Amino acid sequence: MQELDALRDCYQSYLTYTRTLRRKTSPLAGALGFGGGAKDDPGHMRFYEQAKAEAEALLAASPTPQEAGEAVTLMLRAEEEHRDNDLAVWALMAAQHHAIPLIGLLTREDAGALLEWYRRRYPRHKRLPAQEEVLRALKNRAAGR
Repeated sequence: MQELDALRDCYQSYLTYTRTLRRKTSPLAGALGFGGGAKDDPGHMRFYEQAKAEAEALLAASPTPQEAGEAVTLMLRAEEEHRDNDLAVWALMAAQHHAIPLIGLLTREDAGALLEWYRRRYPRHKRLPAQEEVLRALKNRAAGR
């Protein structure tokens, strides 16, 4: 499905971008609060907005439960799989919120499996508001709602 491929490309492009940004940025950029540094680069917000647009396009294309599952898995696991990329971690965590509409298309079994993994990955003390909302959506879908 073209929309699923576009979502994958969005994530891959962002990860490549942040690795390149890391290599090109001086270690002193942003030191002592002066200058933006790589963490303030506008590319993080561009990724967040593009991930939202790609997720919405996928939803509008009426994906199968399997395709929705692939997209949700990509979006929820990206932060863990790329945690060594410190420039990308926060944007990847924030973008998990864009998976919520797609969670409603998962099978109950897939939602349940992701729910168990998500609870382990994000214990209560590590959850931000986006993770709380994702967790609630996974719980509801696993319960058949």
